Amino acid sequence: MLGQCADLKAEDVLIVSDLKYDKAIVDAIRAAAKRFGARPIALTIDIDVLSEGSIPESVLASMKTSNLVLLCTHVLIPHRIRREAVEAGARLISMSGVDRETVKRCFDVDYEELSKVTRALAETLQSAKDATFNTGSGTNLNVRLSGRKSVFLDGTAKIGGQLSALPAGVVAVAPLEGTAKGTLAIDASIAGIGIVDSPIRCIVEDGRIVDISGGRDARKFRRLLSEGGPTGFCVAEVGAGTNRRAKYSGNLLEDERVYASGHIGFGENTRLGGTIESKIHIDATMKRPKICVDGREVINLGKIKIPEKSQSHRD
Repeated sequence: MLGQCADLKAEDVLIVSDLKYDKAIVDAIRAAAKRFGARPIALTIDIDVLSEGSIPESVLASMKTSNLVLLCTHVLIPHRIRREAVEAGARLISMSGVDRETVKRCFDVDYEELSKVTRALAETLQSAKDATFNTGSGTNLNVRLSGRKSVFLDGTAKIGGQLSALPAGVVAVAPLEGTAKGTLAIDASIAGIGIVDSPIRCIVEDGRIVDISGGRDARKFRRLLSEGGPTGFCVAEVGAGTNRRAKYSGNLLEDERVYASGHIGFGENTRLGGTIESKIHIDATMKRPKICVDGREVINLGKIKIPEKSQSHRD
């Protein structure tokens, strides 16, 4: 994995972890790095300093001066910190939030093939004017994409200044604010809830959810979105997965990667190039969607149908 994803050489590898992260994963990474002749440096930080304003400057300085940075924390290191490290020239791969089962299931893939499909899908979404999402559970959602750059994570960071994440295999784009409309049936999972008991039906008008119906999980979902205030209900992101080994586990870091799946995000989207500012960002996934771009079918019945082209925009 380190060879395919990071083109690892005899160089310094900084592994940033915390006490809640599975030590067995960190130990396996250290052992693998040594086999490449690399010099792994494990830095364990306290869980109380993982928020945006609490990351010690010494930690950020170490990230900026390392050849390769591997993030192994139980929650995501803030986007600003990751971005500053790569802007300083580091190669950075985030493995934050994944557990041992996800590593075993999703990391052993053909990264060359995954990258081709992921990049092609990213380019297809970026060049599109609009996209539609339909599922057998009742989703019939339309969004406008014109002018928005796509973001993809194919797991590779082989040159300085590149950022990616594992598990690999997801594409996302921030639709034009106020354009999403239709019905969304969330039938797979939701961040903060996990696998849903039954589909949650959402009515979307002018880019935001105006009605949510369903059982207990629907009430939980409404409460989660409410934590962001009015902007928490705004459609902030749409995307799809490209990892053939991923499955729905309740962990959105894996669920969004499921091959030929679809996902919708709500709340904040400035990191994707959108304009919505919110205290929250909540993603939800749907099973076996039919996704059409400018009227052309690109995903349906568990298959991705796009030309093999590449794109260079990353999170």
